[in-house]
Amino acid sequence: MARDNATEWLAAPRIGRILALLGLLSLPHMLQMPPWASAAVLLIGAWRLWIARRGLRLPPLLLRLLLAGALATALALHYGSFNGLEAGMALLVAMTAMKALETRSRRDCRLLIYLGFLLLLGQVLRSQDMPWLVWMLLGVVLNLAVLIDLQHPQALLPMRGNLRRAGLLALKAIPLALVFFVLFPRIPGPLWGLPQEGSGRTGLSDSMEPGNVSQLAQSDAVAFRVRFDGPAPPNRELYWRGPVLSRFDGIRWDPLPDEGGLPVPALQTSGPLIDYEIQLEAHGRKYLLALDMPLAPLPAQTYLNADYVLKSRQPVMDARLLPLRASTRWELAADAPRWQLGNYRRMPSGINPQTQALAATWAAESADSEAFVDRVLRHFRQQPYRYTLEPPRLTGRHRIDQFLFETRAGFCEHYAAAFVVLMRFVGLPARVVTGYQGSEPNGDYHIVRQSDAHAWAEVWIEGRGWMRVDPTAAIAPERIEYGLGAALGDSALLPGLARGYERRRDLAARLLLQWDRLDAAWNRTVLAFGPSLQRDFLRRFGVNELRDMLYALVAAIALVGLLLAAQVTWAHRRKPEADPLRAIRERLLRRAGIELPPAQRGPRQIEAALREAGLWDADSERLLAHYTRLRYARREPADPELLRGLRRALRAWPARRRPPRAPGG
Repeated sequence: MARDNATEWLAAPRIGRILALLGLLSLPHMLQMPPWASAAVLLIGAWRLWIARRGLRLPPLLLRLLLAGALATALALHYGSFNGLEAGMALLVAMTAMKALETRSRRDCRLLIYLGFLLLLGQVLRSQDMPWLVWMLLGVVLNLAVLIDLQHPQALLPMRGNLRRAGLLALKAIPLALVFFVLFPRIPGPLWGLPQEGSGRTGLSDSMEPGNVSQLAQSDAVAFRVRFDGPAPPNRELYWRGPVLSRFDGIRWDPLPDEGGLPVPALQTSGPLIDYEIQLEAHGRKYLLALDMPLAPLPAQTYLNADYVLKSRQPVMDARLLPLRASTRWELAADAPRWQLGNYRRMPSGINPQTQALAATWAAESADSEAFVDRVLRHFRQQPYRYTLEPPRLTGRHRIDQFLFETRAGFCEHYAAAFVVLMRFVGLPARVVTGYQGSEPNGDYHIVRQSDAHAWAEVWIEGRGWMRVDPTAAIAPERIEYGLGAALGDSALLPGLARGYERRRDLAARLLLQWDRLDAAWNRTVLAFGPSLQRDFLRRFGVNELRDMLYALVAAIALVGLLLAAQVTWAHRRKPEADPLRAIRERLLRRAGIELPPAQRGPRQIEAALREAGLWDADSERLLAHYTRLRYARREPADPELLRGLRRALRAWPARRRPPRAPGG
């Protein structure tokens, strides 16, 4: 291929900078793409760099169209469509690579930089955690630095100077960004993100099968954070209520539908009330997590359903700060109607015959319902059952029989499900409750991790109502008192930050907890700044209505604009002309220890003085010649790079005083 004269200005170092930048910004997306698509993007980038280094022509239009069509078709077949974040970002990365393959002008390069900004925005749509904030700021500065470089097509500018200018530009944008953040009217929904349904960070599902919770517990990621107004309750009382599962088909547990309009049961509490604030992440579902049991007043746009689960009117698509009140000592639905309790007695027919026979035997031996509950828990406590993250796999229709009589090893969901089935076989209303149990103190707040995911049971007792029963406490009481690490010790599947309080002595664990404090502050002040928090904040300054908010926004934008205009005017005000060459000349004379009258400081007078002082040699001659060329050059002002070279030469000049030669010597 012949050399392409149209792209001579786009030298290999310049295109290399642009491709390196786009590769860096595409990396998080390529890690989510299918391997073949990431490999294709990397090969296209390498091909473009090879063309630039060899000075070859770009591939013909027909070849580029065929390649772009093949990539788009393959991605469409892989994802099924281009709807959704993952498919859309994969297409953007692929087409950005194809655009690099047809880059032949400065305009094309600018377009690549603008695509780089879109790649940054795409990562923010995936996650708004603190590490990605740092990534976004770094990417913005790098994009601006390369964009600045494109304004000087004659030669590459030093990258250090580009980064300094780009950083200053980004800093100047911060005041305007803060104005829009505080005053721009919020709408319900995520600040930037597009959470996908069912991809929440809390990790809890609306249903449960054996193994669901144990898989979730193998992560030490943060599920949510809590701040108590006073002292935190003991760990054994921290049950965070999530979905309640009552419908059972023999394998899977599901919640009752909310559409039935069942009344919310009456709740009676005893003991102190607990006020706290939960920092909840987006999870795309309607359930909320609350300390068992939640009390009025409830946050706006929330309600309690018939299973006493706190729910949102709309799916939780943004981070939220929920002020809540709870009591850990309660009686629920002591007067529940019997027709309603039938929902919690239903069992599929023809399953788990051994369990059914065992329940009938224990019921005949028990004086009342509470004695039957105690008999079941005593069985779990006395028989060789194991609490483990690696339970044997259960198969077939009679899985409760298999667990109770054969494997006898399981996680919390196995014991809760078996307990509820035993209760229902003797006609006692019972249900599974999923959520989290326990917390980890970290400064002035508590962390609830995915490894704290838990399942327990509730059984309805005549005269008392719903009563919480946690079969896990009978198998592994240390799990309830001290957490998962205390119950499982050094299990290979147990995540590092869930191994117990002894991990606090590890430097890595302490650093991660400190980082979590920063992440919590970011989530609290930025990600959770939704419509309600914005209204509460602006009311402190007398801004109560949407109209007032818009007036304040316009006024703030005008003020920031005036300040920026004043700054630009001040920066470009007429200043006395500084003469850098004069400063260099004076420094030369000081280093030589020479004093000359102001009118006698020309190059010839300086040369004569240096000769008289015994300092004239080849280095002095080159230094003075360099100064003379710049002083009497036609270009004004002197080239900055040449000035820097003169200063370096002056610093390296060995100004050693030598004895003058004797006359005639």
